[in-house]
Amino acid sequence: EVMADHAAQLLGEIGCPAHPTLAALYPQAMGEQRVRLLTILSRHLDKDALAVFVQALATPELVELASQMLAAASQQLTPPLVKQLRERMHKQMAEALPEVCVAHGLGLLARVDAQGSRALFLRFAEPVHPPSVRAAALRALRGTALAASQVRQLFELLEDPEQRDVHEAAREVLMQLPEVPEAMLPAMKRLLLARQPEQRLFALNMLRTAGGAELGKVCIKLLEHEDPRFRAAAIAALEHNRQAVDPLARLLTTTKDRAVAAAAAGVLVRLAPHFPPKFVRDLVDRAIKQLSGHVRVADLLLDVVLATVGGKTVPYLLEACARLRRSHRHADALHVLARIASTSRDDDEVRYQLALTKLLHDVALPAVDAAAPGNSTMGFIAALVRNGFPVSDRLRKEPAVTAEILLRIAAHFSGGVGPERRFGTELLQHLATRTKGRAGDEARVALRAVGG
Repeated sequence: EVMADHAAQLLGEIGCPAHPTLAALYPQAMGEQRVRLLTILSRHLDKDALAVFVQALATPELVELASQMLAAASQQLTPPLVKQLRERMHKQMAEALPEVCVAHGLGLLARVDAQGSRALFLRFAEPVHPPSVRAAALRALRGTALAASQVRQLFELLEDPEQRDVHEAAREVLMQLPEVPEAMLPAMKRLLLARQPEQRLFALNMLRTAGGAELGKVCIKLLEHEDPRFRAAAIAALEHNRQAVDPLARLLTTTKDRAVAAAAAGVLVRLAPHFPPKFVRDLVDRAIKQLSGHVRVADLLLDVVLATVGGKTVPYLLEACARLRRSHRHADALHVLARIASTSRDDDEVRYQLALTKLLHDVALPAVDAAAPGNSTMGFIAALVRNGFPVSDRLRKEPAVTAEILLRIAAHFSGGVGPERRFGTELLQHLATRTKGRAGDEARVALRAVGG
C-alpha cells in the first residue's frame, strides 16, 4: 500500500506524459485501482485523461466519484477539452446507459458546459425518460435562458399530478425566473390551493411581487401558519404589496399574538416610505389610543410611523403629544417624545417639546424639586439654550407655564455662566417688569442679587 501511494505520487508529478500508459491500464484495473488511477489523472486533465473519465461515467459504481472529480477540476478544462468531453458524453448518452449514469452525467455537463448541452437537457427532460433522469435534466436547465413556450410547459407540468416525481425539479428551475409571466398568474393562483404544501409554498414565493388585495388577504392569514417557511414567504410577498397596508394595520392593533403583531409591524416599516400623509396621521391616532392600555402595540405603531419619509411625520406626532400634554397625560407624551427624539436627533423642536412636557410633569409632582441643580428638566433646557433655540420666548407664550414656573427656571440659570446666565437674567427681567405679585417681587430681588 505504501509503495502504491508512492507510485501514485510519482505518476501525478510526471503528469500528462504518463496518461497514455494509465489509460491503457484502466480497463484491466479493478475497484480501488480504478479510483487511484482516476485520482492521478484528475491532477492534469488532457484528452487521454478525459477518455478514461468518460468510461468511468458509464460505470454505475464510479459515476458519482468521477463526476465529482471532474467538477472539482473544472478549472483545468480548456474550451477544446470541454468540447471533447461534451461530444463524447453526448455520444455515450445516445446509447442505453443506466439511469444513475445519465443523471450524474447531466449534472456534470450542467457544471462545465451548460449552454453547449442545453439541447441535450431539453431532450432528457421529456416525459419518455425515467423520473430520475428527467429531474436531473430539469435541474441542469437552471440558470439557462428558457423560451416562453418552455416556461409554459413547466408550469403545466406542475399542475399535472401524474408527473409529481419531477415537480420539485421543475420548481427549482422556475424559481430562477425574476417574476411570473403574466399569462401564468392564474396557474400560480390555482397552485395556492394545491393539496401539497410544497406546491403552495412555491406558488407563494413566485407570487411575491404580484401584489393585489386578494393575495394580500391570503398572505395575512399565512402569518399565523405553523410552518416558518410559509410565514417567511408571506412576509416577503406582503413587503411588495401596497394594497395590504390597511389590513396589516388592522391586524397589528387587533391580534393577540405578539409574533404576528411584530411581523405585521415589520412589513409596515418596509412599506412606510410609500404611505400617503392621511394614512400616517391615522396611524399616529391609533398609536395614541393604544398608549392607555397596550403600550407594546403603540410602540410597534410608532416604529412604523417613524419609518415614514416626509416632512410632516414629526409635526403630526408633536401635535399629538401636545394634545396629550393638555389632557395632563404627561407620561404618555414623554413616552412618545422620547421615541421621536431617538430618531430625530438634530431636531431642537422635539427637544423643546420634551423639555416642556418634562417640566410640566415635574411640576405636577410635589415631591420632585424641578429647580434642583442637575435636574434632567433643566438639562434639557440648558442644551436648547446652548444651541441658540429661543427657549425664553417660547416658554413665555406657553399658557401652562405660570410665572412661578418661570421664576424657578430663571433662578436656576441666573447663577450660571455664558448663554445660560444670560437666559436666566432675561427671564428675571421679564418677570420683574411684566409680572405682578409674589413672582414679580422675587424676580426683582433675584435680579438685584445677580446684578441684572
